[in-house]
Amino acid sequence: MLVDALPDDAFLVYKLHPSCEEREFCQAVLSAGLPKTAFRIVGEAEYSTPELLDACHVAVMHVASMSLADAIVMGRPAIAIEHDEFPCTVASVSHHINLNHPAWDIKDACWRVRDSAELRKALFVLTRDEGARQTLLKIRRKYIEEFLVAPDGRSTQRVADLVEYLGSGESPDSFVPIIGKSLVPDS
Repeated sequence: MLVDALPDDAFLVYKLHPSCEEREFCQAVLSAGLPKTAFRIVGEAEYSTPELLDACHVAVMHVASMSLADAIVMGRPAIAIEHDEFPCTVASVSHHINLNHPAWDIKDACWRVRDSAELRKALFVLTRDEGARQTLLKIRRKYIEEFLVAPDGRSTQRVADLVEYLGSGESPDSFVPIIGKSLVPDS
């Protein structure tokens, strides 16, 4: 989908998922449709997600990616790809994702796409239309206030800390993350 949608004047930095760095596979897929000068594949050891988000114009991620939350928090226009075949978009399990994955409830804080044509349109608009970028970014404030509190690009770590904390039987009201401010807003 990325290969088909990437504008000719764009440069793609593809970050491998830290749990399964399939560099050779990704290299083969991207090389089949893009010139080698149009993309770079990086791993976690090379660049952190906040470093890449700080340098990019638009972030493209799967709708259930925790990095999507980081993109929104850091003020990067984000595009979320939805796939019918991915379990979290199937109606029978989506209610579980809604309850347990803050990135799922992104409301209008990112542009959602389902195919190459929609992705291409989103990439063109968000890389060329400052008004469209600003409209998308205005929505992020409510998202931050509702889910993440601290706009420091470390929401993924705080959410992971919260999941571990709750998994140990603790109350969310007493959670204090290792990094940044609490996910639990002051009342």
